[in-house]
Amino acid sequence: MFNSKIFKELNREFDTLQMNYENNYRDLAKQETSDLIKKIEDLKNKGILKGKKYEQYKAKIDDYAKRMIDYHY
Repeated sequence: MFNSKIFKELNREFDTLQMNYENNYRDLAKQETSDLIKKIEDLKNKGILKGKKYEQYKAKIDDYAKRMIDYHY
């Protein structure tokens, strides 16, 4: 149950990131990406996020980070 709440929260944050990205809210999208990277790594270090789930979330956030490399005004 605890992990289910974490996964729901992560998915909501990814939804927010996607919305900000699609609506060209650059600063918010970059901040959300940064926050998610930290959160995913923190959950991994705590042993909460591991294995395939970690790889899935890591790949997803890495994809956003790559798309935003040249994301500036």
